[in-house]
Amino acid sequence: HWESDECDFLDVTMGLWRIQEVMRQVALRHPPESPIDPRGRSALFSPLPGDEHSLGTLMVEEVFARAGWQTEVLINPKRRELLQIIAERQFDLVGLTISCDCTTGSIADLISAIRSISCAPKVQILIGGQMVNANPGMVEEVGADGTAVDANSFLALADRLVKRSASL
Repeated sequence: HWESDECDFLDVTMGLWRIQEVMRQVALRHPPESPIDPRGRSALFSPLPGDEHSLGTLMVEEVFARAGWQTEVLINPKRRELLQIIAERQFDLVGLTISCDCTTGSIADLISAIRSISCAPKVQILIGGQMVNANPGMVEEVGADGTAVDANSFLALADRLVKRSASL
């Protein structure tokens, strides 16, 4: 409806707010069946800095949290903030959602920076979102480890790439 100009900005904003409220209510009423294991896998999810679309990021984070991953999510981060968190805390996986029209060079530069400052020597970086779905070849171009078309597929890929700690 947004793309065909049948809904205005206010309608879309209110619709997205309501979807986020429903997600929160579902999460509160139906806690994850898989408890979070403090020795398990950890993931940080964020929209690409400068990208204002966060619904997909929140949805992916919720799927991972329900699967027992230790998760954190950033909404509308600055590049410096994102890199600082990755430098200070160990994440097995960083998931970036990309909806804005940006150059593959800037995405590749961010991924390179994440790898160089990450506390996790084998950090896996997955990308997704509207821009990536439209151009799946972007994964190789920017140096990411993979992508998937939806949150459940993203989780399945992450489960293959990031094994549980040997201590489990």
